[in-house]
Amino acid sequence: MFQDAILDSAKRRSGVDQRVLELLRSSLENFKEPEESQLVDVAELEPRHHPDPNIERYFHCVTIYGKPCLEWELVRPAFLWKLKHVLREMIRVDHTFCEQENQQLKEKEENEEEANKTETDGVKREAQTKKILPKIKADFDDEKGELRVLHDLIVDTAAKMEGFPFTFQRLCELLEEPSRLYRRAEKFYRAVDKCINVVTTITSEGDRITGIEEWSLGQEDTTKIEQRFYGKVDELDDENWEPTTKAPVEEKPLDMSKKETLVERKQAGDDNTENGMDTSTSQNDDAPSEKKLKTEEKSDQIVETKTETEEMEEA
Repeated sequence: MFQDAILDSAKRRSGVDQRVLELLRSSLENFKEPEESQLVDVAELEPRHHPDPNIERYFHCVTIYGKPCLEWELVRPAFLWKLKHVLREMIRVDHTFCEQENQQLKEKEENEEEANKTETDGVKREAQTKKILPKIKADFDDEKGELRVLHDLIVDTAAKMEGFPFTFQRLCELLEEPSRLYRRAEKFYRAVDKCINVVTTITSEGDRITGIEEWSLGQEDTTKIEQRFYGKVDELDDENWEPTTKAPVEEKPLDMSKKETLVERKQAGDDNTENGMDTSTSQNDDAPSEKKLKTEEKSDQIVETKTETEEMEEA
């Protein structure tokens, strides 16, 4: 099918032929939804095609080359029509398939019934065979039915799309030949639903649109890898934020050259309490001067006692 659109391997790697692409573009620009009588029959268990073969050829080219090749605004009307049309056609395919399967099942049961009847001693006996249940047709008429609800969800999701989903190639494969893998409408609907409920989109060349700036090999990236995982929360979002707890004040190291003994420290504490001073506010620099004064007072007392004893001896 559409063998003229399939190029050799070298051209396939380079993309769609420009002449074919311009032909497809022209058909998509002039796209119109056909009436029921204009649809082209292909096979009994295949959806009918659009009267313009280039519309069907476009979806085939996407399955071959794996990229849309054209703009979304140009393809969108044809894609939405193709999606709705195939979804409805699969109901007809489902009913036709069930009728054929049930007819074959009925004929098979009748043949087995005749073959299994045997005569032994004049008594007819019928061999027991496993009963196969007939296939039930898909119910699309019930508006609240599961199949109808799934159909509406798929159509609504497709109508809200703003670009090609990254599963566009797989969608085109399902829409081009749906009955190749699926004969029942419910299974086909679920396969389409999985492909269409995606968020990531692609460009006309098949590149994913992620919102991240492209980076080339020669471009220098100064961003550290851990910065890509940093987040902002609550008060940290404010640029003028300051911590509530202040940093501890640095204390000066002790001067071991001015170390006092316990006795001297106790005496200095007693003197300070008598004068109404707190020992915690005294400074280490004052300790040597107080000690010097005490030693001078003691030496004066010794001198006085010596002079008194000398006078008494002379007398």
